Amino acid sequence: MGVAAAGPQPADPFATGDAVVDAAHMRLCALYAVVRESLEAPAADGPPPADLRTLCRELLGLAGDHFAAEEALMAATGFPERDVHRRLHAAFLERLEGIRSFILAGAGADETGDYVRRYLLLAAIGQWLKVHTAIADRRFVDFLAATGQGPAAADCAG
Repeated sequence: MGVAAAGPQPADPFATGDAVVDAAHMRLCALYAVVRESLEAPAADGPPPADLRTLCRELLGLAGDHFAAEEALMAATGFPERDVHRRLHAAFLERLEGIRSFILAGAGADETGDYVRRYLLLAAIGQWLKVHTAIADRRFVDFLAATGQGPAAADCAG
């Protein structure tokens, strides 16, 4: 299952103003929507929900690639909060790995357990988008704008 890379909409609450950062956030928003839909629509009403193992693998890949590109841009531009930002990324990846381990262990293999696992994954993505994007990523984009380095983002597609 591939996640479409849609561009941020003008009223997008997760838009930072940087095209590369925003594109990755929009892919994360699309993945969030897939998980949310799997919670809201009973399987009997349509196709089976997306496989959680696949979703976790896709999320970890997306996050890892995005974080590597973002951190490379931070290093190239001299972002003074790079180490803190990198630690935030590492903490999120650790949290995702914990959720992935819980999913792979199959704890609560019944319908209720599946719902709980989907809910945990959804909450992790949602919290990351809402808090990290609005605060930490915004600070980075503001730094790029303030130092006249905004166009450098084009060198760091990911």
